[in-house]
Amino acid sequence: MAVKRRCGWPVGCTTILSSYNKTGLCGAHQKEKEERLGRVKDRAFLNHIYVPTKWSKGSKKQPIPRLQNTSVTPSHSTKVTVDELLKIICDSYGVTVEELLTHRRYQGVAFPRQVAMYLLRVDFQMSFSEIAACIKRQHHTTVLYGFRQIQGLMARDPRLIKDIESIRSKYKSPA
Repeated sequence: MAVKRRCGWPVGCTTILSSYNKTGLCGAHQKEKEERLGRVKDRAFLNHIYVPTKWSKGSKKQPIPRLQNTSVTPSHSTKVTVDELLKIICDSYGVTVEELLTHRRYQGVAFPRQVAMYLLRVDFQMSFSEIAACIKRQHHTTVLYGFRQIQGLMARDPRLIKDIESIRSKYKSPA
């Protein structure tokens, strides 16, 4: 006698599945699952994030190479190193570079760190992984979160826009 299986949807679907069903979900929930995955992939594509279709088991992470005193050219044609930018930001917010690069999460250090992430992304066109290596973070998603936080705050707070413009004026050349 065949065992009756119910749909495995977490909300409590009571549909009984046929013995041919390999997914463990009823047709409506299988379709919803595929639509959700498609929306996630579309959103990730627009935000330049790779979403694997199948998660590989046992994949070992390689350590992220640390960038030391990397000289990059921002969009305004002045050579500024990442270390110089971090010093400018630290001077503006009254923290040290060592504090900025620690894993402390209180707002007095986290906010200047997020501003640094934002400026490195916008003005220097660095990837999130490169910024994570510069700021000594393990995951690029931390940088993505900080970048989005500053973007959201800039939309609501004109004082932050002025603060960021004053930091930019310290390393931009007059054109």
